[in-house]
Amino acid sequence: MKKIFGLILLGSILLSCDSGEIVVTSFDLEDSDLRLCGLETKVLYTTNSQDVYESMSLVLKNSAISTAEDRLRSETGDESLTLSSTNRLIYRIYNDEVPTSYFCSDIPPSNPEVLEEYVSSSRGTININTYYMDENGEADSDGDDLSNIEEGFDIDGENHLDSDGDGIPDYLDIDDDNDNVETSRELENPDGDPTTGEGEFRDTDEDGIPNYLDTDDDGDGSPTRNEVEIDPDSENSVLRPAINLNGADIPYYLDRSAAISEENDTFLENEIDRSIRTYITIRDFSLIKQDESGEEIKFARYDLGYFDETLEVIYNQPGEDEDTGEEVDEETDDDETDTE
Repeated sequence: MKKIFGLILLGSILLSCDSGEIVVTSFDLEDSDLRLCGLETKVLYTTNSQDVYESMSLVLKNSAISTAEDRLRSETGDESLTLSSTNRLIYRIYNDEVPTSYFCSDIPPSNPEVLEEYVSSSRGTININTYYMDENGEADSDGDDLSNIEEGFDIDGENHLDSDGDGIPDYLDIDDDNDNVETSRELENPDGDPTTGEGEFRDTDEDGIPNYLDTDDDGDGSPTRNEVEIDPDSENSVLRPAINLNGADIPYYLDRSAAISEENDTFLENEIDRSIRTYITIRDFSLIKQDESGEEIKFARYDLGYFDETLEVIYNQPGEDEDTGEEVDEETDDDETDTE
């Protein structure tokens, strides 16, 4: 059940619509699934059209907020902002339903008409908490068709399985055995190859190790990574796993009669889409009625709601940058993010 904290005009406010009907409102738009508009200035908003046409919107302009379209945050963690003239909470009541485009227009439309408006004063704190929604056993964080728990996800977050020892836990690794063939591809079995256990995972060389964890999938003595090529500019483009087929239409890395000895030092870029949620709570603030009455409504806490996004993240293997010799980060955020 939603809870309203603080004094709200002795519990509710009576407002008159054009029809003369008395409407009771309590600013009860908490815990909403928020929508987003804006670039450098973001507007998070929610609307209601039951009994009364109303909206609650949060206008944010701060370096902690992304300047990319359709994105609110580009990293996880906590952030606190202060309510001000540029960071404002606005509550409105209208004479008609609010269209989706209302908050996304450069110039606010004249319709619907705003009947009542309350704007936050320059005091109070906006708490922004952004976290991964896929940090659980049932999710598939790296999108390889194996659940996190199947890939050794540790619910305590201290001992995740890392099969290839590259510093990236399997549940975030698109290539669990570091052989340059994505785990999702090594799980496919269109040729009806042998499998481990009761038809569980593809095991081409029948060594008891599934291909997605086997550094030599075909057992020909040549590591799989030497029999595939991921660099599109490489002269060995014939070795790309999607197109490099021998005369029998079998990829080299699955053909034990075609061992390749040339060492391959390229690595797949470990970029995955992760689900993130940003939850916004506003504390110790006031809403002031914009009719020169000076009417002020105080809140101890208001749980505005949440905004969900898909964040593209690149996880690097620990080591040194080839150009600078400096240590590279294990995790970087890419610039491209799509909203769900």
